[in-house]
Amino acid sequence: MVASFLLFYGVSSLMTIWYENNFLATLSMGINAFSFFFLIIAIFPKIRKMKIDSFVILSSVIMLLFNGFLVYQFLNMFKEMTQSSIHFIFIVLSTLGIVFVSFLAILYNHKYSTNNSVLFSSFIFILLFAEVFRGIAYYDIAYGDFSAHFARFLLIVSLSFLTNYCFKTKNDDELLNTRLF
Repeated sequence: MVASFLLFYGVSSLMTIWYENNFLATLSMGINAFSFFFLIIAIFPKIRKMKIDSFVILSSVIMLLFNGFLVYQFLNMFKEMTQSSIHFIFIVLSTLGIVFVSFLAILYNHKYSTNNSVLFSSFIFILLFAEVFRGIAYYDIAYGDFSAHFARFLLIVSLSFLTNYCFKTKNDDELLNTRLF
């Protein structure tokens, strides 16, 4: 699943070269949203049967409400600058996908609480910030070229965390799901 995520995420990132073309921009964001589906499939079976106490549920609800508000405000900045309404829908789906994957990564880290789970969670959160700065850079909202270079730096750091996670030895229970069905 991680390899499928990297394949689709890489294709999506490569297609941003032709982002001024409406069809290719929409297709790129669609593939980007689809790539997070593979991470959800990889993590979800590991936390599905997890018993969660009320503190974790309450803090998760508060975090999701706060993040939902921030995502809503962030996406409203992009609404005027998107290529089409379908393009904006894929931006929303991609954003919701990475927020959901972040929530799953927190639960995965809570359940296993090992160095490997911290590495994977760090990969997810650094990737989230890389996506935020990539959007800020592309739509030239703030910080000019700095945000583009910072987004690239964060992407490289996040992928190095993922590579480190993949090469570390893990017990069978901690391994992420590798099959689609």
